[in-house]
Amino acid sequence: LAPFNPEYPDESVLWTES
Repeated sequence: LAPFNPEYPDESVLWTES
């Protein structure tokens, strides 16, 4: 898994909240 990724905005939000 990678940090902030423009291809995965939904996951990037989870990372920012973590």
